[in-house]
Amino acid sequence: MKVSFSVSDLNELFAEVSQQTGSAIIAEKYEQILKFPPLIADGWMRKIQLRPGLELMIHDLKFKDNFILEAEYNKLNIAFGIGFCLTGSAVGKLYGLEEEFYLAAGQGSLGFALKQKGSTEFPGKQRITVVDLIMEPMMLSDFIDSQQIHIPNQLQQIINGKFNSFYTQNFEMTSVMKMAVQQILNCPYQGLTKQLYLESKGLEILAYYNDLLLQNPTSSGQLISLKPDDISRIYYAKEILFKNFQNPPSLIELSKLVGLND
Repeated sequence: MKVSFSVSDLNELFAEVSQQTGSAIIAEKYEQILKFPPLIADGWMRKIQLRPGLELMIHDLKFKDNFILEAEYNKLNIAFGIGFCLTGSAVGKLYGLEEEFYLAAGQGSLGFALKQKGSTEFPGKQRITVVDLIMEPMMLSDFIDSQQIHIPNQLQQIINGKFNSFYTQNFEMTSVMKMAVQQILNCPYQGLTKQLYLESKGLEILAYYNDLLLQNPTSSGQLISLKPDDISRIYYAKEILFKNFQNPPSLIELSKLVGLND
């Protein structure tokens, strides 16, 4: 199934997806939940406003069949953010660019796209859990402060409002990032306490990313490029190891079994 729309903020995104898929929107003071009909997916998308210029977007979905979100983003506040994937995978593409970008379990991704049109494909019959922290670029600048000269040049330009193209940067999630994301997903509070708790966790994750960025200034701009077929083969390798953990194959044997090089 493909859903196509043009949006300028997350509220419009929820409204457009709801209209085209028959999904229900549950609205609270600081939060909106988009509940998909059972024929399309088991799960939901949540948008939570943490503070002006900082929003949380949570996906916890298992689509019945391949699902494609095709969108045009018209404003900066929806075009910059950091995503953290706990389960599943997705592949995205911006029209006019050959390079695809991927997100897989255990991986984080920072992305920037100004007034771009593109698509994200979610594989069917696979649960995907992603937490996105969407922000104004200047918020990242507040965290980096005087260390800005140590980050990739393109990211410096984004923060300073001088970059008008597409930028993506993938990284492996650290253990503290995974823990904070899990705490967001399992928030035990309600009302204002919930919002304050989630805001603190969002800022905590941003601090962890900032630390990772400044520790690896030369490598952090490199894109980890994994094709969907590669990801499937890696998951197959994981299954083989689980089934044969008492007598696992060697690295060379495993690579032959799944059709990848060692």
